[in-house]
Amino acid sequence: MKNWTVLRISSVLVIVIALIYLVINFSALSRGEGWGAVGMIGIMGIGLVGLGIDTIFKMIIVDRRWVNIFEAVLLVVLLGLLAWRSIYRSL
Repeated sequence: MKNWTVLRISSVLVIVIALIYLVINFSALSRGEGWGAVGMIGIMGIGLVGLGIDTIFKMIIVDRRWVNIFEAVLLVVLLGLLAWRSIYRSL
Protein backbone atom coordinates (compact mmCIF):
# COMPACT_ATOMS: atom_id res chain seq x y z
CA MET A 1 0.00 0.00 0.00
CA LYS A 2 3.00 2.30 0.20
CA ASN A 3 3.02 3.06 -3.55
CA TRP A 4 -0.68 3.95 -3.70
CA THR A 5 -1.49 7.63 -4.16
CA VAL A 6 -4.75 9.55 -3.98
CA LEU A 7 -5.16 9.77 -7.75
CA ARG A 8 -4.27 6.10 -8.27
CA ILE A 9 -6.86 4.96 -5.72
CA SER A 10 -9.59 7.19 -7.18
CA SER A 11 -8.74 6.16 -10.76
CA VAL A 12 -8.84 2.47 -9.91
CA LEU A 13 -12.17 3.01 -8.12
CA VAL A 14 -13.61 4.76 -11.18
CA ILE A 15 -12.51 1.92 -13.46
CA VAL A 16 -13.76 -0.84 -11.15
CA ILE A 17 -17.12 0.80 -10.41
CA ALA A 18 -17.73 1.56 -14.11
CA LEU A 19 -16.81 -2.02 -15.04
CA ILE A 20 -19.10 -3.50 -12.38
CA TYR A 21 -21.96 -1.20 -13.44
CA LEU A 22 -21.38 -2.13 -17.09
CA VAL A 23 -21.47 -5.86 -16.35
CA ILE A 24 -24.54 -5.67 -14.11
CA ASN A 25 -26.59 -3.38 -16.38
CA PHE A 26 -25.24 -4.43 -19.79
CA SER A 27 -28.64 -5.32 -21.23
CA ALA A 28 -30.04 -1.88 -20.37
CA LEU A 29 -26.91 -0.02 -21.43
CA SER A 30 -26.50 -1.77 -24.79
CA ARG A 31 -29.93 -0.98 -26.17
CA GLY A 32 -29.96 0.89 -29.46
CA GLU A 33 -31.38 4.18 -28.18
CA GLY A 34 -28.43 5.44 -26.19
CA TRP A 35 -24.73 5.61 -25.60
CA GLY A 36 -24.74 3.71 -22.29
CA ALA A 37 -22.10 1.04 -22.90
CA VAL A 38 -19.92 3.45 -24.85
CA GLY A 39 -20.25 5.98 -22.05
CA MET A 40 -19.13 3.44 -19.46
CA ILE A 41 -16.11 2.57 -21.58
CA GLY A 42 -15.40 6.30 -21.88
CA ILE A 43 -15.54 6.65 -18.10
CA MET A 44 -13.06 3.77 -17.81
CA GLY A 45 -10.86 5.71 -20.25
CA ILE A 46 -10.98 8.70 -17.90
CA GLY A 47 -9.75 6.37 -15.15
CA LEU A 48 -6.88 5.26 -17.37
CA VAL A 49 -5.97 8.88 -18.05
CA GLY A 50 -5.92 9.43 -14.28
CA LEU A 51 -3.51 6.51 -13.89
CA GLY A 52 -1.27 8.01 -16.58
CA ILE A 53 -1.30 11.43 -14.89
CA ASP A 54 -0.48 9.75 -11.59
CA THR A 55 2.51 8.01 -13.17
CA ILE A 56 3.78 11.31 -14.60
CA PHE A 57 3.39 13.07 -11.25
CA LYS A 58 5.27 10.29 -9.49
CA MET A 59 8.15 10.62 -11.97
CA ILE A 60 8.31 14.42 -11.64
CA ILE A 61 7.77 14.81 -7.88
CA VAL A 62 10.06 12.58 -5.82
CA ASP A 63 8.51 13.10 -2.36
CA ARG A 64 5.37 10.94 -2.08
CA ARG A 65 3.82 13.25 0.50
CA TRP A 66 3.83 16.16 -1.97
CA VAL A 67 2.46 13.92 -4.71
CA ASN A 68 -0.48 12.99 -2.47
CA ILE A 69 -1.09 16.60 -1.44
CA PHE A 70 -0.97 17.84 -5.03
CA GLU A 71 -3.24 15.06 -6.28
CA ALA A 72 -5.73 15.58 -3.43
CA VAL A 73 -5.95 19.30 -4.24
CA LEU A 74 -6.34 18.48 -7.93
CA LEU A 75 -9.17 16.03 -7.21
CA VAL A 76 -10.98 18.47 -4.92
CA VAL A 77 -10.78 21.21 -7.56
CA LEU A 78 -11.96 18.92 -10.36
CA LEU A 79 -14.83 17.48 -8.29
CA GLY A 80 -15.79 21.00 -7.20
CA LEU A 81 -15.89 22.18 -10.82
CA LEU A 82 -17.96 19.16 -11.78
CA ALA A 83 -20.42 19.77 -8.92
CA TRP A 84 -20.59 23.49 -9.71
CA ARG A 85 -21.29 22.77 -13.37
CA SER A 86 -24.01 20.24 -12.60
CA ILE A 87 -25.69 22.55 -10.09
CA TYR A 88 -25.73 25.65 -12.29
CA ARG A 89 -26.50 23.72 -15.45
CA SER A 90 -29.81 22.57 -13.99
CA LEU A 91 -30.94 26.09 -13.05
